[in-house]
Amino acid sequence: MPFNNYAPTYVFKGQVQSDTAPSANTDLVRKQDVSGLSFISSIAGGSSTYLSVDASGALSVDSLLISDVHVDGSQTSLANFISNEGSAAAALKKGDFLVLTAATGGAETYIVSGANGSVAGNYTQVESGLTSAEIVAKLTGGTGINIAANGTISFNGDSDDVAEGSSNLYYTQARFNSAFTAKSTSDLSEGSNLYYTDARFDTRLAAKTTANLTEGANLYYTDARSRAAVGVDSNAGLAYSSATGNFRVSLDVAGGLGFNGASIKISDNGIKDSMIDWGTGANQVSTADIPEQTNLYYTDARSRAALSAGAGIAYNNSTGAISCTITQYADSNARAAVSGGDGLAYNSGTGVFALDLASNKGLEIAGAKLQIKNGPGIVFDGGDGSVTIENNYFRKLFASQNFTAGVAKTINHALGQKYVQVSVYDSSDNLIHAEVSLTDANNLTITMSDALTGATVLVSI
Repeated sequence: MPFNNYAPTYVFKGQVQSDTAPSANTDLVRKQDVSGLSFISSIAGGSSTYLSVDASGALSVDSLLISDVHVDGSQTSLANFISNEGSAAAALKKGDFLVLTAATGGAETYIVSGANGSVAGNYTQVESGLTSAEIVAKLTGGTGINIAANGTISFNGDSDDVAEGSSNLYYTQARFNSAFTAKSTSDLSEGSNLYYTDARFDTRLAAKTTANLTEGANLYYTDARSRAAVGVDSNAGLAYSSATGNFRVSLDVAGGLGFNGASIKISDNGIKDSMIDWGTGANQVSTADIPEQTNLYYTDARSRAALSAGAGIAYNNSTGAISCTITQYADSNARAAVSGGDGLAYNSGTGVFALDLASNKGLEIAGAKLQIKNGPGIVFDGGDGSVTIENNYFRKLFASQNFTAGVAKTINHALGQKYVQVSVYDSSDNLIHAEVSLTDANNLTITMSDALTGATVLVSI
């Protein structure tokens, strides 16, 4: 959209630039958009041989000013080039160079000395290619190097003729021994004799049985060896056959068991059975004489260990004491669990809530009425209920400001906003344009192209 300026005079103190080319007759023109060079009226003396300007201001350049180089890689001679590349040859002008890289005798270079390159007489040869004999003649052999007349290069020496380098060293026994001692099986490729690994050992071992192992000091198990290793005390009341491995009770008196009529008596243990006859006194039978099996005897420790506590219950499995952990209700506990928020005050000692709108500088309760509270940027008149906005909280005025040309001046507006509107007026209260840079939420800089005194700066949100 267009920007119209109706001021009688608009003075630019700095440079005026345009990013786009002019499109209308009324547009300002840029230097690079000037289509002609009619303002050129003469040529400097040192360049008059190559440049000229006609009556209309047109600039001409002599062809000798610039030399072109044309390289041809297909034609084997100058004659072939002129004959087969006629248009390219005619396009060459005086001072241009022609290079024939595929010439029979090697690369050849010509300069066009006539009007153009259309005829051979207009060329002067600058350099011709070397023949094979000329190239061979320039070569000489060194120690161990032989150059034949046809240009063949051969080596007829040995390693004594070639100096040892820094990377590829010659073989010596000492070097081999030194390098070999630093090697390990990690440096050798595995052949038919495989290296040991735990996995290979485990695989081989898994395929073996005791049939593959020779019996040593630790003998293999057999039933006969197991039976032979077992025996009984002759007075233990047991009999044993090592041939079959069978045990049987030996009911002889010496073994501690005997017959008493139709009853079996366990000697001196207080148990008699005619079917069971409980003894008395020292021979009386108790639970201490009967071993525990699946059904265990009662103990306090076993009874306590079988219990555990749940939510709100504490339990001591050492003493068996059970207690309640639920906190009993109290007013202080209920009050401590509650707190106030924005605009709401709370007394945890009494549990009383109250409106607290003044803390945010917004509203207050006065005379049983809710009214606006004075705060930053707001003035409340309790008499008529009017509210006034203080401008200093939204704009700042800086009078009598002096500027040095090209020097940035810092303005501390302290409005708490980085993006603000800035206006600058001169001492006559005329709006002027200045370069403004926004620094942060409280500062900016102003730069003038010319010195200025008594200016006024207005910064607003």
